[in-house]
Amino acid sequence: MAKQVEFEIPKIVQDNYPKLVDLIKKARSMNNEEKQYWFRILPVVQKEHIKKLFKILITEKKELDKIDNEYKNNLRKLNESKDTYNVEALKQKSEARKKLEAEHEKDEELLEEEILKEIDASDA
Repeated sequence: MAKQVEFEIPKIVQDNYPKLVDLIKKARSMNNEEKQYWFRILPVVQKEHIKKLFKILITEKKELDKIDNEYKNNLRKLNESKDTYNVEALKQKSEARKKLEAEHEKDEELLEEEILKEIDASDA
């Protein structure tokens, strides 16, 4: 598991923007230096820019959550279809084996009949 990075976050930022602090910490689009930069400058950034940053990070989080959920659903479906495929493949192999065995038995019966006919013909 990744090591938790400790950021220097001014108290005013922690007190006034706890949700934004959390979003910045979890942002995948920023490296640790960029995150620290934002924590340092937030006390002097205009409110409208803070709102824009907040909207950007919320949108990023929603989109990444959506992608993660789609990935998990696709992986689950793949695993389910894999299990179904394996069961179906086993059923098909079993049926094919049974069919071959039945054909083999039929061929043996025909061969037995031919041998019996040859024996009867040679006795006559």
